[in-house]
Amino acid sequence: MSLAALDSRFPKKRAVITGGASGLGLAAAELLAARGWNLALLDRDEARLATAARDLASRGSPQCETAVVDTTDEAAVRSAIDAFAGRFGGLDFALNSAGVAVAGDLLETPVADWQWIFASTSWASCTATALKPRT
Repeated sequence: MSLAALDSRFPKKRAVITGGASGLGLAAAELLAARGWNLALLDRDEARLATAARDLASRGSPQCETAVVDTTDEAAVRSAIDAFAGRFGGLDFALNSAGVAVAGDLLETPVADWQWIFASTSWASCTATALKPRT
């Protein structure tokens, strides 16, 4: 779907992005901000969130809210999504781009590291997608 089609389909332009303080999440937020979207960025890094929010406002986002959350915390994700959707009368678009990684030999990576990676990426995406805003 093109950005123009996204704008047309969702004229209220309300988006939540996990992992929105850096990487792919921030890149997507920059594209949406330039098109006038209201944004909620969820991330664990408070300093990066603050910097991103200022930058996105300067790029055209009328409102860019931030929430410091760990995406493995379902209650925190729900609270952030509900708060944003409540203030803006709903939610049109959610992008799950939160992710983590470890460095080292693949075959020597401990199971606990894999569990953390899976919880922070795959499972967190399922959680954020499944949580419909309570507005």
